[in-house]
Amino acid sequence: MSLNAYKRYRQRMVILLVICGMGWAAIAIQLFRIQILDRYRLKNKITQQFVNKKPIKAMRGNFYDRNGRQLTQNVMHYSFAVNPNKVEHPQQLSSLLAQLTAKTKREILKKISDKGKSFIYVARNIPKQDCEILLNFQDDGLIKEPNIRRYYPYGEIAAPLIGLVGTDNKGKTGEEYYLDHELAGQDGWMVVGADGLGKARMRGDFPREEPTNGKDIFLSIELDMQIILEQELKNAIAKHEANGAMGILLDPNSGEILAIASLPSFNPNRLDQLPDNSLVLSPVSSAFEPGSTFKIVSATAALEKAIIQPDEKIYCENGSYKLTSTVTVTDWKPFKFLSFREIIQESSNIGVIKVISRLEPMDLYMAARAYGFGERTGVNYQGESDGLLKNISEWSGVTQSEVSIGYEVSVTGLQLALAYGAIANGGYLMEPVLVRYIRDQEDRFLKVDNVDVVRKVASSQSIETLTGMLEDVVSQGTGHAANIPLLRVAGKSGTAKKLVNGQYVSRYIASFVSFFPSDDPAYVLAVIVDNPRRGGYTGGMVAAPVCQNVFSRIYNLDQDNIILEPVPESPRAPEPEQKIMMAANLLSSIIPVAKSQIETNRMPDVRGLSKIKALQALSTVGVTPRWVGSGRVVRQVPAPNESIHSRTNCMVYLSE
Repeated sequence: MSLNAYKRYRQRMVILLVICGMGWAAIAIQLFRIQILDRYRLKNKITQQFVNKKPIKAMRGNFYDRNGRQLTQNVMHYSFAVNPNKVEHPQQLSSLLAQLTAKTKREILKKISDKGKSFIYVARNIPKQDCEILLNFQDDGLIKEPNIRRYYPYGEIAAPLIGLVGTDNKGKTGEEYYLDHELAGQDGWMVVGADGLGKARMRGDFPREEPTNGKDIFLSIELDMQIILEQELKNAIAKHEANGAMGILLDPNSGEILAIASLPSFNPNRLDQLPDNSLVLSPVSSAFEPGSTFKIVSATAALEKAIIQPDEKIYCENGSYKLTSTVTVTDWKPFKFLSFREIIQESSNIGVIKVISRLEPMDLYMAARAYGFGERTGVNYQGESDGLLKNISEWSGVTQSEVSIGYEVSVTGLQLALAYGAIANGGYLMEPVLVRYIRDQEDRFLKVDNVDVVRKVASSQSIETLTGMLEDVVSQGTGHAANIPLLRVAGKSGTAKKLVNGQYVSRYIASFVSFFPSDDPAYVLAVIVDNPRRGGYTGGMVAAPVCQNVFSRIYNLDQDNIILEPVPESPRAPEPEQKIMMAANLLSSIIPVAKSQIETNRMPDVRGLSKIKALQALSTVGVTPRWVGSGRVVRQVPAPNESIHSRTNCMVYLSE
């Protein structure tokens, strides 16, 4: 190029080089930004387009009873959707979907042919066993959504206790909610890639995190006993046209809750039919005025302070006693002179009030506190009520008298059961045990509720005297309908008017709390029936028969788990000859026929058994026992395996 030409085009070349240099600089800056400055953001954006993180659902832990029987299940369900724009085999797919729904093949084919949509549900919540063929069917337009649903195989049984989960598989009520943090587990995830056409592609080198399944919960309840309790409460509700009922059965020696019921119940498998008023566990969450079942507090306070002897007579005013100018106390029938033992036996309000008038109010208050009233038990369940026991500074002039007979105080069914459990076990208030173990993912059992004593409520002498009084209540007093011949039952009835809008009305809470057998207590049972309207309204008439039926059926559980019909109510205060006949009838109804392999001409070995178990074994071979001592069997005459006949008498020696 000549000098003149260079001079002529130099300016243009400089401008061109500057423009090219600026372009290359811009490209370099952009590459620097992409490769260095924005590399993480852009990497994530590309990953989102071609890689999808899908959750892997954790399996929820299950509930079990104390014997390992499963109370809940996790059932795999699937929902199916289609992307009409990706369906490859419309005829085959519509045929398979038609088999799972109420729609025809033509209807489904029309639906999945709608190219204007990219997602259409065609079947929901199909059990896995019903859709195996569809799960194995390969079509890019078919979307399979797994879903784990909670199933309760026993339906309404123990439903308020166990609770339920919602459609999100999270606990909503009961122990499902309270222990959700243990049951839920932790979901995992897996990365699924996609090619340029949007089709899913999985590779072994994609990241993946396995789910952590939830922990299993082993409750203290025993399923057979739970079923028995709920059946008998249902029978009582039907018989007496009551609004509802609740009950709690526990072991007085450990505080373990063996059965706990709240009726009416609900079916947790039907989330569309849940009544609002039956979702709570009433024995834990609902407080009520107990009436005469609270008189154990008065009796304990009187015995501890030695203000009266069991056989001291009190004038009971012939059934009506004017406490103040505006308050008159009545008894259920007129009584003149009753001993303190008879006052408890016949549940005389006037007698109790007169005895307690000898005490300082603080003595009665502290006795109630000792039994755990007015404070929560600490049970492993949501929404526990602490009841109501007013501070002594808030007591009026009549509060001491009202509290002594179970008014101006409210309690829960669990508090009542634990209080009577303290009498049954010799005077020790126990902490309740409801959750025994949690089983983790490594199959290790972790103890939850320990067997612990809260406090000693009274002296052994007072407890022994009170136990005798409660036995009299059942054998010849207001609780006679709970009597089981040959077996000793102790208990107390309660009948309290309901408080409505600040006024007591003629609607009642009928209750009975008892322990059995009272000389070697294995069970405490509290039964509360709300507003019975037919066939009686008192605790002795309504709740006591429930206790007899439940105890009789539980007695029979050890005989190959055969559950027989309830035992009929016994007449009041039968004569000795009648007692013998009743005992024979009762034993024949609650003890099944001995197995053929049992040698009925040989004496069974009952050494080491409790009194109730020994009686079961001896009754099956027609032997009449005579008891010496208390506790467990240490010696028997005749000895084990000796020849016997059907009328053999047996001396059974027991020891602590």
